[in-house]
Amino acid sequence: MRAASLVCVCVAGLALVACSSGNRRRGIDSGVGTDSAVGTDSSMVTDSGPGTDSSVGTDSGGRPDTGIGRDSGTADPCEAGDGDPSSTVGCNGGVYGSTSRGNEIGGACTLDGTATEPVPGSCMAGPVGSMNFCTPEAEGASAGTCVYVCAAGGVYVSTGGCPAGSRCFNLTDVAVCFRDCSSSADCFAGEMCDGEGSCVVP
Repeated sequence: MRAASLVCVCVAGLALVACSSGNRRRGIDSGVGTDSAVGTDSSMVTDSGPGTDSSVGTDSGGRPDTGIGRDSGTADPCEAGDGDPSSTVGCNGGVYGSTSRGNEIGGACTLDGTATEPVPGSCMAGPVGSMNFCTPEAEGASAGTCVYVCAAGGVYVSTGGCPAGSRCFNLTDVAVCFRDCSSSADCFAGEMCDGEGSCVVP
């Protein structure tokens, strides 16, 4: 599991709300009651014996229920436990790629005025559920890197509202979006693809 100390973002008083979607289940009953019994009377007008009725009312129609409760809710394609987090690489629009784009996740950004702590700065707003911060390169720097925190799911890895090409990692104290990769060739210069399928600075 990725240690929280690897993430260079510190946001005081940050409150994250985990979002979950309710699932509705509905039973599908494909059973149809069928009655194969047909009443047939073999007695004719000329009856040589006692009146016999060969018809036997047999009802073979049961009500078999082959329906299985189906879940109409949409599962999070990025969900993964800490045992195999790399199993969902590319779940959120594929891997981001090795080209750094300014004001996007992992890209360069400019802080607001004289701010020396993480603020949105020039970073583009992420999808609903995430918050963007321009993290200073160093104390007093006017430039930084775009970092996105996210709404952690009930497992270690989820979509969490992260930008396309990244997934939300629950680091307990904070949840952060990391860009996906299959190898270090998918990461920016100076980064590597770790065992969890995300680009990090070694």
